[in-house]
Amino acid sequence: MAHNSLFTENELVTPPLSDGIILPGVVRRSILDLARAWGDTKVSERHIEMAEIINAQKEGRVRDIDGELI
Repeated sequence: MAHNSLFTENELVTPPLSDGIILPGVVRRSILDLARAWGDTKVSERHIEMAEIINAQKEGRVRDIDGELI
């Protein structure tokens, strides 16, 4: 599964463009810019490990996940 984004209580995580999994786009950039402008949401462009998603879900921190099976 390729994860496009993981949104927890206080962090939005998305893979970096440099690895070729995520395509650059206006919507992606707008979402990241808006999240940064909110000021209360940390924005991270890094790899998301399945263990991180599972732990965040178990802890009740997951607000949204966007991804697809590949």
